[in-house]
Amino acid sequence: MNYRVSQFLNIIEENNAGIIYSSKTGKNLYVNKDALKIIHLLKDGMTWSELEEIYESSELKPLLDKLIEKKFILEENEEEQKEIIFDIKKINLDEEKIKKGGLVNNLRLVVTERCNLDCIYCYERASNLYTHKENMSWETAKESIDRFFEMTKLNPQTKPTIRFFGGEPLVNWPIIKQSLEYIEEAYKGMSVNYIINTNGTLITKEIAEAFAKYKVHVALSMDGIGDCHDLTRRYMDGRGSFEIIDHNVDILLENKCSMNLATVCTDYNYAHLRDLVDYAVEKREKYNYSMGIALSHVHMIDIKELSAAEVDKQVNYIRDVIAYSETKKVNVFGGLISFGFERFLNQAVGGYCAGIGCEISINPAGEVFPCSGVEIQLGTLDKIGDIFTSEQYLELIDRKPGNIEACVDCSIECYCAGGCYADALSCNGKEKNMPRDCALKKSEFNALVKEYVLARQQA
Repeated sequence: MNYRVSQFLNIIEENNAGIIYSSKTGKNLYVNKDALKIIHLLKDGMTWSELEEIYESSELKPLLDKLIEKKFILEENEEEQKEIIFDIKKINLDEEKIKKGGLVNNLRLVVTERCNLDCIYCYERASNLYTHKENMSWETAKESIDRFFEMTKLNPQTKPTIRFFGGEPLVNWPIIKQSLEYIEEAYKGMSVNYIINTNGTLITKEIAEAFAKYKVHVALSMDGIGDCHDLTRRYMDGRGSFEIIDHNVDILLENKCSMNLATVCTDYNYAHLRDLVDYAVEKREKYNYSMGIALSHVHMIDIKELSAAEVDKQVNYIRDVIAYSETKKVNVFGGLISFGFERFLNQAVGGYCAGIGCEISINPAGEVFPCSGVEIQLGTLDKIGDIFTSEQYLELIDRKPGNIEACVDCSIECYCAGGCYADALSCNGKEKNMPRDCALKKSEFNALVKEYVLARQQA
């Protein structure tokens, strides 16, 4: 029997060993130097019959079984899977339930369009969605919550998530508090993930106690320590925000709030990322409570001075901080930088985020969007049922690996899943195109696989 190598087989190798994976199925396999040599010979056109003349059957048979099982090699006339087997509709939902909002399991409440900071990379300043600077009313919040939970009944397998967003959401803390109290009373027994994205400047003891009580996970923006943070995240009058945020981190940790630092990596802080790891260690030792660091790049706006460094230099900084974090036992995964790599570890194929049909983002005016960064209005709260039968929504849920023109046959297509939808729209106006940081994503992916899979297998 003759075999051929899948055209979608990719190899990442270092020090005479490698990881092979399929960019269509997401499956991967560690191979030693002998197996790697055999795979290269196959890729170069050697037939299996010719290999059998060189190698003992006892060497080839175990490798052959693994390669066939994962479809890394195929029989000579076997038809190859060229499409990514992923469908957002696979969640045991029929078409009728999808058209009633059955895919939705995330609610993003934009409780305010106001913010008390003037961060230099804020995409909301450049967006048309945040021009009114309104706060959400209780009537709008309540109706959003009720409509959302009606949808979640159609898909009870998934745990619903509610994210409080802004602006700076704590500008409208009374509505957040009222929402939490209402959900816990009206939907008693319902298990809900709560998340808030905050700049951390307005946290008080009362707020921290409520976060702890309702198990709200806090994603708190911090880009560095002291002046490094203040370069990018400052008040309207130019004052830095680090000092008050540092004080408020203490309040959160004193109350044992679930939290992580959300760090935007730029040329301003690449060389100082280790300082954030040391900061997390210092707080852990003080409060006997851990917080991670989620690393991301600038999204949805293009400010050259923030990311002018060469791709290799940016990747080396990321590799360095992740390696350093391991020595300090601080988790720096969970951000957008490690998204594709984490998919690789789980051999998972899926959409990039909930913003392709699984989330509704509702602003103070009751307007509904796929997420807070996408300037495509799907409809309004009072006519939310019409959204899920619209051509616009059906196109949205079709943005998935295999359907994004610019990403077809990319080496990390099934893991990256086309990247951020909002970023793709903002940089080229087409939802089926790739985001601006494609080369960086690939380089980071390869670096992380080498560092955290290959190196460990060889250790």
